[in-house]
Amino acid sequence: GNFVPGHRAGGHMVTVVGASSIGTRNFLDFHDPFNPRQSRDTYRIVEDENGARVSNYRYQGGLNLTRIRFAIAESPIESNEPKATFDLNEESIMFEHQVNVSPCPQEIAILEITNTTDEVADYTISSSNPAISFSVDNVGAAPGEKPIVRVFFTCMPPQSVDAEITITGQLVGTFAELIPGSEFSMTIPVKGTVSF
Repeated sequence: GNFVPGHRAGGHMVTVVGASSIGTRNFLDFHDPFNPRQSRDTYRIVEDENGARVSNYRYQGGLNLTRIRFAIAESPIESNEPKATFDLNEESIMFEHQVNVSPCPQEIAILEITNTTDEVADYTISSSNPAISFSVDNVGAAPGEKPIVRVFFTCMPPQSVDAEITITGQLVGTFAELIPGSEFSMTIPVKGTVSF
């Protein structure tokens, strides 16, 4: 077969430590002795006429040639439901605005988005109400980074606000597409009182 340069040919044993699915796609988490970081690897498992194939395996064989013949599963296998890919410093936002007194636009919060994964991530920020705007509506972060997003009340229209801010994180690292739950969203309620 065609092997990827630098990948190993042959076979070895891995330990299955998690299993999950997203729609019709199935994934397994491995503890793999070939992983130099000794961390968990997640791969999509594709069934065909020859059995189970590990999609895009990093360390051995060709992209279409790595198959599961034998594996030991730790008991119990952990559930791998979608997990949070970031933390926020705010759970809700409340503000007051006085017409002709408060500034327009009025800064009402500073969001700190912490990337809690081992992958690079992109974050998209949106509001259910156009009266709420942001210093940026898309920002990237390396693992552990904490980009800042400033939140503003635009004063248009000058009336009380009941809205939601949604932050969606999408992993964009080399193997992010193989990680179950690689997209994750959080919603923050925003309530503002406008007085005249």
